[in-house]
Amino acid sequence: MKKLLLTCLFSTIISLLFGNYIFTSYKTATERIIATSTQSEKVYMLLYGSYNSKEKVDKITIDNYILEEDNGFYKVYIGVSLSLENAKKIKEIYNNLGNSIYIREKYINDFEFIYYLESVDKFDNLSNDEILSIEDDIIDKYKEIFNE
Repeated sequence: MKKLLLTCLFSTIISLLFGNYIFTSYKTATERIIATSTQSEKVYMLLYGSYNSKEKVDKITIDNYILEEDNGFYKVYIGVSLSLENAKKIKEIYNNLGNSIYIREKYINDFEFIYYLESVDKFDNLSNDEILSIEDDIIDKYKEIFNE
């Protein structure tokens, strides 16, 4: 009888310790996911222009862009970067092509897009064409994620 009681007590203690470990691990992982998904990350958007009608947007010569409506104005963005330095590089490329580009800060809380942007937003030793190609891919990903 003593042996059975000790076995039950021992298994109960082991179960409590193991259950507490699993619960703590789950709670920590869940808190990390919630914290990551609710934090906004600052990105730099390259504004090509702001238009008061959709018809004017349809006349622009840029092929791939992000279109956002804001208080009756249609804003056309042609690039997104996590780095202000990279945003300035993109702006310089477009300025050399004869376009006036403005850099705007925006906060995005989509973890998937930020992760993608971190993986491709590296412009070291790249040509202007390669940088613009990366920006096209970033714009496509933005449209895919934000359903534009």
